[in-house]
Amino acid sequence: MDKRIVLASAGAGKTYFIANDFPDKERVYLITFTHRIVENIRKELLKRFNGVIPENVRISTFDSFVYSQLIRPFEPIANFSGIKSRGVEIKIEPSTDPRDHVTYFKLENPKHFLLNDKFYVTRLSKFFMKQDRDFKKNAFNRLKYFCDTIYLDEFQDYNGWDFKLIEYLMKSSETNVVAVGDIFQSLVAKIRQDGKGSNLPFAVISSVDDLSRKLPKKVMFDTTTLVRSRRVARKVCSFINDHLDIPIESSSDSDGEIKWLNNISEAIPLLMDSNIPKLVWDKKFKCSGVSNFINWSYSKGDTYPKTCIILTEPTSSLSNWDTLSNPVRNKLYVALTRSLGDVYLIPNTIFAEYKNNI
Repeated sequence: MDKRIVLASAGAGKTYFIANDFPDKERVYLITFTHRIVENIRKELLKRFNGVIPENVRISTFDSFVYSQLIRPFEPIANFSGIKSRGVEIKIEPSTDPRDHVTYFKLENPKHFLLNDKFYVTRLSKFFMKQDRDFKKNAFNRLKYFCDTIYLDEFQDYNGWDFKLIEYLMKSSETNVVAVGDIFQSLVAKIRQDGKGSNLPFAVISSVDDLSRKLPKKVMFDTTTLVRSRRVARKVCSFINDHLDIPIESSSDSDGEIKWLNNISEAIPLLMDSNIPKLVWDKKFKCSGVSNFINWSYSKGDTYPKTCIILTEPTSSLSNWDTLSNPVRNKLYVALTRSLGDVYLIPNTIFAEYKNNI
């Protein structure tokens, strides 16, 4: 069986790969984390198949897949009798504090997983993993009758029980599983908080070796197919390699480079240019007189001709970059890889001087 992790650099073409990697007649399930990327995959499929997505190809969010394929058909044999759910609750989050005796329910109570007969979206994977062996076996056996290969996009966004489910799928399923993603873009999207371990394993993963120790030995790692970024310029990739120790190569013909602006006279024209996005840590960096602010993490998935990154105090000195925590390093990496051309870096002291003079 094909159990594979395809490690992808930023801008290497993950969506294109997922939509084009499988043979025309193979029965595949293409799964990603957000509806936006579902639509991106759909567009790539329409290009490949001349405007019509064939019946052997299914596209879904991860949550929809877990609910509709792994849980809903087998509710009659779940470890709680009488469950007949009415869908998934996506707005209200369950209580995670055992000291709250009003709204917190223990594992033994179905209300731990459901609110008014709807599954909490954050606990779908947990519910599945808490079922017995027969429940899981039945779910996986059903999958193989209509699916040869499952593709999981943005696998670095799956932490906690979601990751445990993927690990179990790779260990136990008779269906091929190919997961595609960039471990250095983990912890960038909002993490589902559901008690201890919600940010694991990626909070402690800094390399391929770290990830391999979290998965079954039969899982193969592809570190070459998507290592070359089509977006990021060669000099920018070299800078990232040298200072963040993140492996990324470039297939771009752009002559873009990193440009540090250590003088306020150099920074002002960039800050005043509304066409160049200003990538900032969070909204606290926003100020009057400067437009087009985007958080580092919110820029994930975006592409711009040029970018201007406002650095935080810890990231304003290159000597600190090799000691950054995983979340900070990864968000900085995302910001550094949004540009097709030049990337301008403005230290926090220069930006502060600009704001004081407005």
